[in-house]
Amino acid sequence: MKSLPRFLMHRARELALYARSFKSGKGRLLFVPSTGKQFAGLLRSYEIADELRKRGWNCLVLPKQLEPAQRRRVARIYRPDLVILLKSRDDQNYPHFFAGTPYIYDLDDADFVDPNLVSRIREDVTGARAVMAGSRYVANWCREHNPNTHVVWTGSRPMEANWPAHKDRRQILTWAQSNPINYPREFDFVVSVMETIAKERQGLTLRLYGGDASQDGGRSRYLERRGVSVQWMPFMDYDAFVRSLGDTVIGFSPISIESEFSRGKSFGKILAYLTARVPVITSDEVDHSAFFTRESGVVSNDPEVWVSEALSLLASDAKRTEMAKKAHDLFMSKLSLDVTTDKIERLVQDTLPLEHS
Repeated sequence: MKSLPRFLMHRARELALYARSFKSGKGRLLFVPSTGKQFAGLLRSYEIADELRKRGWNCLVLPKQLEPAQRRRVARIYRPDLVILLKSRDDQNYPHFFAGTPYIYDLDDADFVDPNLVSRIREDVTGARAVMAGSRYVANWCREHNPNTHVVWTGSRPMEANWPAHKDRRQILTWAQSNPINYPREFDFVVSVMETIAKERQGLTLRLYGGDASQDGGRSRYLERRGVSVQWMPFMDYDAFVRSLGDTVIGFSPISIESEFSRGKSFGKILAYLTARVPVITSDEVDHSAFFTRESGVVSNDPEVWVSEALSLLASDAKRTEMAKKAHDLFMSKLSLDVTTDKIERLVQDTLPLEHS
């Protein structure tokens, strides 16, 4: 009996799709994320589908919870012109569930470094009509298997809010990586930077997301003994997460080049920093230098630069405000949801005629 509520919920999710499936539009697009309505699934599937609907496309997004038989049934009834398949992390989003329908493959992370996934990803990339890659690093790998590969940075929806002025924000620096315990090299780098900053500046807080001090190998305790308060925030939905950044003064985004997976990251939590008007200090890796200018962010692998720039920003409300404004302007022109949707719509339009000609 325990499985009955789950069975009914899955069928309810399926039935809810059909009302939308019979609407007319420019074309019928089926988005298949490998996650739920969060992270890349939210930003590269659900949000994009919402925007494309406003532009006249008929879009469905398959909930992650739908079983294989449901996926085949939805595809048979909906008859999509094109499937947009996000990642290959589970067994629920194989292309063969969609009866030979042409698909665009979307890969925003370097999942191909996982030996358990690389063969599957290679096959999915090779079979795609086109590939969207979240960074240049990921695109370079994908092009080895599919020359019709395009870099599409993950964008996000601008969030209207009365963001606090920097003069009113507390001395909170954040590393907003989900569950930072899984990134020990980056974690140690942030601890070292904070320790050095604290020698020059008192009353600082480091905010972290997901996990707690009992799991961090003593790093929180180490910093607190050196005068840095460490605040652990719980996992939360994306909007709540972005709003939680409204009282922070600097956002860290370290990337370790020793980790092949990290080299494939794109902007991730930087999108949230930009939205919340938080100045960014990040590693000179992936596509960061292709986005930020000297005036809009700090891009460096040198911990001494991180420390000196952080101290300079902490000392000046005006400097933080100006840097955050310039970064937000760049966000609107290069990483907003409208810009990302423009790129994906052009790719869809270029791909569809191959099937309909």
